[in-house]
Amino acid sequence: MTVTRGTTAPAGGPLCAEAMVGEDMWQALADPLGLLASRVGQDIIGIVRASMRLDLGSTGFMLHGGSSGALRVRIRRPDCAAGIRELVVEDNGLPWGLTSRQLEVLTLLALGYSNPEIASLLAIRPKTVGAHVEEIFARLGAPNRTLATVMAVEQQALLLDVVPTTSHAPGLSICRLKHEWMERRADPAAPPSGERAAPGEAVRQRAVRGWGSSGQRAPLIIGSIVPDCLPGEAQDMAQGAELAIRRRNAREGVHGRRIEHCVIGCDAFDSESTSRALAQLSDRGADAVVIGYNLDYPRTESFLDRAGEIGIPVIHASTSRRAIDCVADNPGSLGNIFHICAGDELYGPGILALVDHIEDLRGQSLRGMRLALIEPPPGMDVMGPLTAQRLHDRGIVLEPVPRRQPICDAAERARVVESLGRLDPDIVVSASFLDQQLLVDVLAAVRRRRRPPLMIALFTPSLAGFVERNAELAEGLIWSTQTGTYGDVLGRRFRQDLEAAFGRAPGHSQAGVHYDAVSMLMRSWLEAAHPRDRRDVIQHLRHQTHRGVNGSYWLASPGQAPLSYPYESLDGSLSQAQLTFQVRQGRHVVVLPEAYAQAPVSLKGTCLDSSRLGLGLAHHD
Repeated sequence: MTVTRGTTAPAGGPLCAEAMVGEDMWQALADPLGLLASRVGQDIIGIVRASMRLDLGSTGFMLHGGSSGALRVRIRRPDCAAGIRELVVEDNGLPWGLTSRQLEVLTLLALGYSNPEIASLLAIRPKTVGAHVEEIFARLGAPNRTLATVMAVEQQALLLDVVPTTSHAPGLSICRLKHEWMERRADPAAPPSGERAAPGEAVRQRAVRGWGSSGQRAPLIIGSIVPDCLPGEAQDMAQGAELAIRRRNAREGVHGRRIEHCVIGCDAFDSESTSRALAQLSDRGADAVVIGYNLDYPRTESFLDRAGEIGIPVIHASTSRRAIDCVADNPGSLGNIFHICAGDELYGPGILALVDHIEDLRGQSLRGMRLALIEPPPGMDVMGPLTAQRLHDRGIVLEPVPRRQPICDAAERARVVESLGRLDPDIVVSASFLDQQLLVDVLAAVRRRRRPPLMIALFTPSLAGFVERNAELAEGLIWSTQTGTYGDVLGRRFRQDLEAAFGRAPGHSQAGVHYDAVSMLMRSWLEAAHPRDRRDVIQHLRHQTHRGVNGSYWLASPGQAPLSYPYESLDGSLSQAQLTFQVRQGRHVVVLPEAYAQAPVSLKGTCLDSSRLGLGLAHHD
């Protein structure tokens, strides 16, 4: 699946003003229309100074005004002059051909507001908002709110006029900028809301003024809910979180507060069990919770309702579009819930990208070949109608192999293997996820065939020890994960450090993602006004960008989930790559996406190997 973008927002227009701005002075470099001497110009200079007090660096936004109806304001921090900002104001016009009202709707949408909330803020009907949203999607070429948000932020097209003025409003740094400017305009003597003397100094000063107390400060508690029935995954989750906590505690914790770690097991296939674990942690005074899996997909909504009720930050590591959409639809009651993995439906575009890669390697189409999909557990959808249609359009025959159990018993596994034998596919995609034995049985069966199909698994080989226990069967296996530990220096060092700390090699997904989740949480505690100010902590979680061992995170989308590279964003600094690996001599080698690839896919030993075509071992072409 390729990302289709609309016409790029205009990058520049007729110059209205250019100036150098300091805290106590400003000098016009160009001001042909006398803008800077006007009330609007003085407001803009005040906004520039607010950005300096918040140390925002380079930023940009839109304002109502100018002959075209919209001014583009760009603020840049020059390398050569401390305490100075360069200001450029251009008469751009409205981006993407939007109307003024549509730009207001796009701005509030990008800040995380629902359609009813936008209607209330703009005093229009929800039905009218819905019509505007559809038109915005069409003009931007964006299929959903997430991509529209990314485009508006990347193009600095948010309209400052409608950004909320409260310091706790949902949104990006632009909300803090608006709040700081309005607060200082109302009270020129007020201290900067960020109190940016040094990182963490604001919190320390506030603690001295009354939040803290003399002597030992009460610790902060992070609760981890791990799956009892998956001991290897439970170890990865708990140890990844624990490593992050140990490192923070070695650096005096969070402003002198130690962090304690409380781990509780649950039945991940039963929402009631997960909800009870949430309640236990809440009763124990947990300040935040990280949940490994909730695999009871049909009852996702009830589990999320319980997580929303406890109010503290909850970070959920399961790959579930259903859960992401539920949070997007209920920002008021579920705004404390974050997802640390992208949606399950994005595996489909990853399969299409792999098909493209294989066709390029072979120099010929896969038209006429059969792709068998061993379906995921009930409640998940890794393919979706769009991917299925695109496979059909390319002449690839999709053959679903149904699955009724999240972890298959022997009879179900035998039925799946028998179905594959009957279909005789060229490619097998096994959405086995946590069902290791299912993948083992399938691999054992297909490896015995005269025409071994190309084997692709979703997530399963990321589990700790899977490849080591099944080295011969797993050789050449291709596998994908929505969140995998990168093979760069950060990822390698993390894996080495965790093995040194706990005496075991971690898997390739959950240890890293839990390390990242806890690291993001602790950073939010450090940056918030107070680590127990839940609302402020949640805002910092929502708006920070974080580069972890499993990639980059930006959770400000409506569903509060990371963007998937390259299927939801082409900016690797804001998104998490859906990594595709191939097992080679026991090593996990990244083969896709191309920006992260260590080597191309090898088709050796499969019916897709072009060198076997002359032997009559490949058909359907």
